[in-house]
Amino acid sequence: MDKETVKLSVYGVLIDKNGRILMQKRDNTCYASGFWSFPGGHVEAKESLKQAIQRELEEEVGVKIDLESFCCLTLCRKPEKDQRYVNFFYLVDKWEGEPSIQEAKASELAFVSPNDLPNPILPYIKEALALIHNKVGFHESEY
Repeated sequence: MDKETVKLSVYGVLIDKNGRILMQKRDNTCYASGFWSFPGGHVEAKESLKQAIQRELEEEVGVKIDLESFCCLTLCRKPEKDQRYVNFFYLVDKWEGEPSIQEAKASELAFVSPNDLPNPILPYIKEALALIHNKVGFHESEY
């Protein structure tokens, strides 16, 4: 029997006062370089989900959030044979600081309309946006 591993990751869906969402273009990464996504990353050992989203948003885009942000979608996906991902998407409409690229793993950062997404976008990110829009809290994805 194959051993399956599970990785937890968090994503911040930052929404500005005009309803636009913050997206970043991945660069210099071993996975999905050149694709647009939300800022986020893996949950570290002994770290809560809320601690992880706070850390990731500060590391990647230089903003601080408080614990009022809430998880609006849990997306379970199995894109590889022995690897399952559980992604937690957090809606964030309040933060401190001006979003900017903080790490070399992103080449662009932009607030975009959910109706006019940049290309190429990671398929599960596009799927997550549709699920969030339809107020779906949990979904098992094929991506």
